Amino acid sequence: KFQRVGFSNSAKELCAKWMKDEGLNLPSPIRRFGRQANSGGYFMLEAPDGVLLEVFEPGISKFEAVREYYGFREGSYPEP
Repeated sequence: KFQRVGFSNSAKELCAKWMKDEGLNLPSPIRRFGRQANSGGYFMLEAPDGVLLEVFEPGISKFEAVREYYGFREGSYPEP
């Protein structure tokens, strides 16, 4: 049985707002990895079967390989 499933996205605030607007339960606020814009973070929600869903935004990394892994190439990251 799964305890947690993770999803990557590039707009955690907007994604959390859409989910709240649709009536989904987000048991905790967005947790940010840093204080700078685009520093990444995550929030959790619980699926109907009890599995926790982690919606995370990796944020901009100083390492090109990490940016490419998540699909964040030069100019592709959305503005906050």
